[in-house]
Amino acid sequence: MITSKQNQQVKFVCSLKQKKYREQSGLFVVEGAKMIFDGIACGQSIVEIFATEKYLNTFPSDIKFTLVSENVFNYMSDEVTPQGALAVVKINKSEAIGRLTRCLLLDRVQDPGNMGTILRICAACGIKSVFTIDCVDAYSPKAVRSSMSGIYHVNVIKTTKEQIVAALKEQGVSLICADMNGESLFSFDKVENFCLCMGNEGNGICDYLIDNASSVLSLPMKSGVESLNVAVATAVILYNLTFNI
Repeated sequence: MITSKQNQQVKFVCSLKQKKYREQSGLFVVEGAKMIFDGIACGQSIVEIFATEKYLNTFPSDIKFTLVSENVFNYMSDEVTPQGALAVVKINKSEAIGRLTRCLLLDRVQDPGNMGTILRICAACGIKSVFTIDCVDAYSPKAVRSSMSGIYHVNVIKTTKEQIVAALKEQGVSLICADMNGESLFSFDKVENFCLCMGNEGNGICDYLIDNASSVLSLPMKSGVESLNVAVATAVILYNLTFNI
């Protein structure tokens, strides 16, 4: 059992709370037995599992983990109420835009809770590719927690507005931007292949993407309601675009 906070493995796991070390190592951390089991079931590359004594009889015998004291685990954990088990997981790096069908583009989304929730929504709607432009790190602890294992089902690809617009035009995929000044989502004629773009929590989508959009859609709202949270809006629009609602 590891009982020292100065242990090199412990210090390495703690370093993964910071974006620069996640990027350098290509690794991130998931917490809780459910997310660990989900990762294994999804075929994720689990590098190592750390757990406290209460998990001695919880994990199947074929799953190996490193035992740590409660005190050390609490130090490693990023959660307010640590769950007692965490895993270091390899990031599935995707840098090429590739062949596009239905995908999501996020423009400067900054809240990790929104990011994680959006990834979970994408997984539920069968959206495999999520492109990000200057967004919060999708592999930050809060984003990963909020994704509720959705992070395992999508490819998060960093891009620029110029790169993604060029790729969409080349492949004939419609860029659909969500903006309060657009036409109602509910009068829009659906298209088979699309890239839905959702913008920054305070400033929305940049002019360049709006100017290059095939369509600009809005959600009708009763007077007095200015806007919806970006994750909520993403859910409403994606479900309407991907299912026969």
